[in-house]
Amino acid sequence: MAVLKRRLAVLERTGKGHSLQHQDLLDELAQLDLDYRGQGCGAPPVPRLGQITTTVIGGPVTVEAGGTGDLSINIEAVNDSGVATSADYTIDPPVTHLAQSGSWTVPIPPGVSTQQATLTFAAADSAAAGTLTVAIHESVVFGPVKDGAHQQYDYVLPDPTVVIGVNPAGPAIDAKAAALGAAFTGAAVETVQHLIWGTTPADGPAFRRRYENCTIYYSAAFGAHEIHGDIRAKFDRLPDPTTAGVPVVLGIPVTDEMGCPDGQGRYNHFSNGGSIYWHPELGPFAVYGALRDRWARDGWETGPLGYPTRDQYIPGPNELSYNIFALFQDGALWLNNDVGELPALKQFSAEQIRDLIWQQFNQQLPGQTVRIDVGPATVVGQPGLEAQTSTDNVTGNAYGFWHARNRIMTVTLHGFVSLNWGLPDPTFDAHLDLLLYEDNQSHPADQSGPPNNQVGQGDHYLYAALTGLRVDAHGVSNERVAATVQKVINDTLRVPLQVPTAIPQPPDLFGLCVTAVGGVDLLYHPRI
Repeated sequence: MAVLKRRLAVLERTGKGHSLQHQDLLDELAQLDLDYRGQGCGAPPVPRLGQITTTVIGGPVTVEAGGTGDLSINIEAVNDSGVATSADYTIDPPVTHLAQSGSWTVPIPPGVSTQQATLTFAAADSAAAGTLTVAIHESVVFGPVKDGAHQQYDYVLPDPTVVIGVNPAGPAIDAKAAALGAAFTGAAVETVQHLIWGTTPADGPAFRRRYENCTIYYSAAFGAHEIHGDIRAKFDRLPDPTTAGVPVVLGIPVTDEMGCPDGQGRYNHFSNGGSIYWHPELGPFAVYGALRDRWARDGWETGPLGYPTRDQYIPGPNELSYNIFALFQDGALWLNNDVGELPALKQFSAEQIRDLIWQQFNQQLPGQTVRIDVGPATVVGQPGLEAQTSTDNVTGNAYGFWHARNRIMTVTLHGFVSLNWGLPDPTFDAHLDLLLYEDNQSHPADQSGPPNNQVGQGDHYLYAALTGLRVDAHGVSNERVAATVQKVINDTLRVPLQVPTAIPQPPDLFGLCVTAVGGVDLLYHPRI
């Protein structure tokens, strides 16, 4: 019986409801029903079918390629069936590049009613401009069973007219590319793409076209804007847009790449309140939402925090919101509910850092010996350190695609070699170029990927790595003195040196900043 009812429904939808074939199927179905009843089986009563008339009341519907347009219909109904009733509307037959959008099911209340409904058409990106006549088929279901006994079919009249316009993204992107010039964009490497992410629904659909040297994005709300260079590379390599990644958060660009007031930095702003900032000595980094709002309020990159040095962290699905933070040249921000705030801070002065380095080498040097030839005799001396130290230089940060390198400080230790021979003791100055960092800035699975900067992942320690060394010695056998001291320092710092601290370091460490004068700021979550 189910098969026969489906065949009846097909005939009725195609306008053959009164054909001989239709009647034969009705007769066959009636006979089966009699046989069914003859076996003592009861059939549910067929509801009384009401009268439903649907007419088009809107004018021609204009739909841009890649966009949507609404059609208004008027439904006059007599529903005395006593059961739940609804009308389903479909494009029948299907129209190439044109589809219905959203729900086209309208409930029909009991009794006599007149109501209006909206049917939304969606045109594909590739739909050709032109005028179409579209047939809308109405299927009214009386009761919960969709079969020939419970349904009636009709067509919405008159057939609506749909005018498909040119996709505005194509001309807008072409005009933008022409304004930028072929030397800037390079050749196009894809056709215009309709994006399913990147803007809020109110912004409408977004589109993209990639060129060799840039990518141009378009939406009706924001127009056409380009990204290129390292900012494009970062945007393309942030987490995949189908997951909880930054592209979803950032949206699409709402500015071209712009210059910063210092004449060095560059940036793009994006539709969902995000930005990517780039500096030639730092790299490109993303910041968004409440943290970007706080950073902007404090003066953007010209404020006390400077430029971002790491992409704003996006927590995984099982992490708490307090893990959301952003690092900058001179500090950090973290998300406290919906507000960007400065983190807790533990500071070490340049003198304290030098003292920690001095203590480490003061334990190593006295155990070494320096053999000095004095005429026919060989004198054995022991090196030591003077109390005086100095921070002679602090570099700027250095470029990193995922994390800008911290400033490097040059710490100078002053020492001597005690000869006990009645000769003046040789002296030396050791200039150590040191990079200080916390312990989990590496990404063990992929060194080219973003840093593993999750907080709350165990203990954090402060490390010093030697990036450069120069030892100047003065006095007797100065070359041998310099070589011995240099070997001791290189051996000590063959692997990064864990710097001891008098205060346990916080477990929820956001990051470490080397200050412009050689101090160190530890930035961490102010947990209670």
